Amino acid sequence: MPGATYFDFQPGQAEAMVRGMASAVGGGTGLTSTRAAVLDAVARNIFGIDVALDQLEPMGPSELAQALDPLLARGAVRGMVTLEIVDEVTPEIATRVEAYARALGVDEGMLTVARDYS
Repeated sequence: MPGATYFDFQPGQAEAMVRGMASAVGGGTGLTSTRAAVLDAVARNIFGIDVALDQLEPMGPSELAQALDPLLARGAVRGMVTLEIVDEVTPEIATRVEAYARALGVDEGMLTVARDYS
């Protein structure tokens, strides 16, 4: 069902999650085509939003933390990790994702496990 979501987001939360994930994994150089395709599919099919990923304003860790409750924060970090491992994991991306996880108050042991697996 197009436009259906798995969550009832408060206004702006879905967009914040997408912006935060794109910022954490894309950094200053932007998302790879693989990561962009995955995030686009997530935005449309899970969050129910259609966004132009290449036109999103960056969202820093603190700003994202202010926009999300703890449950969504955990989901955002899981999304970041997923995006991170679908392509080459660089030290820069790993450091950014860890910074977002810290700001969001998410202690994710899966960061290491996922990277080892990839």
